[in-house]
Amino acid sequence: MSTSSADGLIPSSTSISSQSTNEEDSSYTQEPFASSFYAALEKSETCDVDQLVAVFLHRCRATEPPNDPSIGISQSENSFPCSTSESPSKAVANSGSPATDSERTLDIPPVTRELFDSCLQKVIPTCNSPEMRRFVEEYTKCQTETSRYMSFVELANHALASVESLELPELRKASTSNVLFHVNHKKAIKGIKGSKHFPDIVLVPLASAQRVHQDPTDSWEECTKKMGTQRDRFDWPDVLMTGEMKWHLRSIDSQLPEIYGTDPKDTLQSITTHADALNFASILSEASASGASGSTTASGGLISPSSTQSGSTQGSAPSATKAQESDAVSSIIRGRKRRGDHTDQRGSKRSTSKKIKTDNLEPPPQEENAQKPNHSTKEDILQAMLQLGTNAAEMLRCSRGRRHAFGMIIIDSIVWIWWFDRQGAIQSTGINFIKNLPRFLVFLLAIQRFDLADWGFDEELDPSIPLRHTSDARPTPQRVEYQVDNKAEKLKVNFTSDIEENLHEVFSLKGKSTNVFKVTAPGQPPLVAKLYWPNHNRAHEVKIINHACEDPHLLRHLPGVRGWRNIDAIGTRRIRDQLGICSNSPCLPRQFIIIIFEELFPMTMLRGDHLVFVWLQCVRTHYLLWEKGIRHLDLSLGNLMYRQEYYEGKTKYYGVLNDWDLGDDENNLVESRKDLTKTVLFTSLDLLQASPHEAQVVQRYSHDLESFIWILIWVFLAVEGGEIKPNGDMDKWQTSNPRDSVKERAYFLWVPGNYQPHEEWQSQWLKIYEMLYWLVVRKSAQDVARAQATLKKHHFDAHETTIKNEVPDQNQAFHDNQNNDSDQDETPNERKELLRSLLETLKHQYVESTPLSPVIQGL
Repeated sequence: MSTSSADGLIPSSTSISSQSTNEEDSSYTQEPFASSFYAALEKSETCDVDQLVAVFLHRCRATEPPNDPSIGISQSENSFPCSTSESPSKAVANSGSPATDSERTLDIPPVTRELFDSCLQKVIPTCNSPEMRRFVEEYTKCQTETSRYMSFVELANHALASVESLELPELRKASTSNVLFHVNHKKAIKGIKGSKHFPDIVLVPLASAQRVHQDPTDSWEECTKKMGTQRDRFDWPDVLMTGEMKWHLRSIDSQLPEIYGTDPKDTLQSITTHADALNFASILSEASASGASGSTTASGGLISPSSTQSGSTQGSAPSATKAQESDAVSSIIRGRKRRGDHTDQRGSKRSTSKKIKTDNLEPPPQEENAQKPNHSTKEDILQAMLQLGTNAAEMLRCSRGRRHAFGMIIIDSIVWIWWFDRQGAIQSTGINFIKNLPRFLVFLLAIQRFDLADWGFDEELDPSIPLRHTSDARPTPQRVEYQVDNKAEKLKVNFTSDIEENLHEVFSLKGKSTNVFKVTAPGQPPLVAKLYWPNHNRAHEVKIINHACEDPHLLRHLPGVRGWRNIDAIGTRRIRDQLGICSNSPCLPRQFIIIIFEELFPMTMLRGDHLVFVWLQCVRTHYLLWEKGIRHLDLSLGNLMYRQEYYEGKTKYYGVLNDWDLGDDENNLVESRKDLTKTVLFTSLDLLQASPHEAQVVQRYSHDLESFIWILIWVFLAVEGGEIKPNGDMDKWQTSNPRDSVKERAYFLWVPGNYQPHEEWQSQWLKIYEMLYWLVVRKSAQDVARAQATLKKHHFDAHETTIKNEVPDQNQAFHDNQNNDSDQDETPNERKELLRSLLETLKHQYVESTPLSPVIQGL
């Protein structure tokens, strides 16, 4: 499996990059991940807050079966036959086919709201109690962002204490985790590789609060009073929810209802996620002006629950171009982490019955400024959204197998609840917790009863989590014994829960989010586990590999599967079905899978001819499988591996075409543009050309052969000592933007003499230089014209060294076919001749014979 990658994945013509751990940054506003996170958040789904809370309540019913998401999902003992535990040379093809269709299509109706309505009635007396109303009134007196942190936490914790003792026979008792809200402003939470993020507010278990305050005897009440004292930092596995707070008006409408009831008041639409939208401030200003009217405004202010279209995605802006929107986002990303703080330096001290110290509190603003709105509301909301998304990404990767994460955005008296999983983000409509307090209390009542599975944790994959949430001692990684399926029997593998030991880990907000880590099993060779979230509509990776292994000549050139387990076949569809928004989702549902493989080695560990020959074996393997209708569809450096065997005292290397999770074994050539998923850095320039999302894309053999060449070029220009160290301007190639990738690589084809490989590849660079000519002259006339137009547009120096386009094209007939039948794959003869010409180009550059395995008839 790969230990490094340049992961720019494109589910459409606009890509969502997946950054590997060594690219991770310690700031919310660093562009390597911020721009991709923002792109993911733009596609957030929406739901009615009442429906979301109804789903939360449904999950903590007293009659609820075990909360492991895999429980209740039938799993056939032999649903995914895989390779045997024999060595690759002895492995035999296995019969059988996946049996997950019935699981993935299991009907899950939307949750009804009877339980929600019942709980809403039960909390009314609590809402109308003098003490509860006092906490609400105290919050309305806070005129600065920083002073509101503590006031909100006090209000929420008092509410948690008040609803814990309610008689609710339909629900479980409050969790023994004894959750509480805690101010976290200015206190870093460290993630993998030293990342640091600063949520304003966090929800944590009591044990975690005791641990950071270094007093295991503290009661829940005592911990809620220590917010301003010196303490240790929380870790991300402690955090159950984060909150980001901003301000729009310093003076909050302090008109509490005379008496709280169950009627909805001030239900607001979800937050607009596009930078060029017009209605950011109107959501809040209309809320302040309308009181309890609940009317819908033309600009998108208040809406009634009946008018909320659950499941709608955030629409694009009316008239601004994508380039303008990108500029707006970039200005936000490059901005400051805490704009609200900088505009809020006149914090005020509040007086409550509990004199709790808060940092950074200063005299209140002048009276004449109290009613002035924050003119940076738009930027602040987008910044809060990015901060919340980054927090969620840290939470999703902090514990092996974590399914989902939660967050809140709080602006003045409005709170929006967010759900994050590997399909994307879902945000609720807003709750005005001053005027609509009962709904806010039902939300708190529900999460107070969540168990670890409800918070997204998988205790089987990470047994350190229960210890962390119940013990005041700092937890340590635990050894795990995990059972997976195998062809003939169950296989038990062992590993550690320490995520710092991952061989490969992707810091992302959505997508496959592949984790690779070492595992062991008695009587087995060195193994690795691949834990990831493939789309429901993808063929199972084990099935594709088994199909490929039916050719015995390819066994040494394909990954060896030792076991697998469908952890959650329904996966991310469950919450969307329960909310009633699945049919409107902009992204496909994802399932959760683990596969155990024989350990392989990255191709970049090899040097000289060994690397080129392993690469050639992968090229030959790919051709044979393409002719059988089995396509890989995501060729990248990280997916080209090798295995080594020892024979008669010599080491033999075998190139392995790895990672088939995006593959297809049904010869489906045509795919819609919006479903196209590729690693941008290595994708054929032709496939990256701009086209409508609805357009059909044909991925031809020539596209993949071009990807192989880009991989080799990247190795020579960017790999040094087995690590990715881009030479010169090669950093620019690591973009998730298809347009930028085309520009940079087209320029390289135009002036390759401007690029120099790392010293260790100098001799190889000269040998493959002729291959660059091969690539250019076999680009269609249309591709060359596009490249020339791109170069002229960007004002490149016409006097620089160029590849001569006058070189005779010995395959003109093939190009004519490409231009006339762009929606068709090449013919078998054309594909063979393409490969033959490439092999001939390389063969006479090497004194030693190039590899002839795996065997191709006639080549």
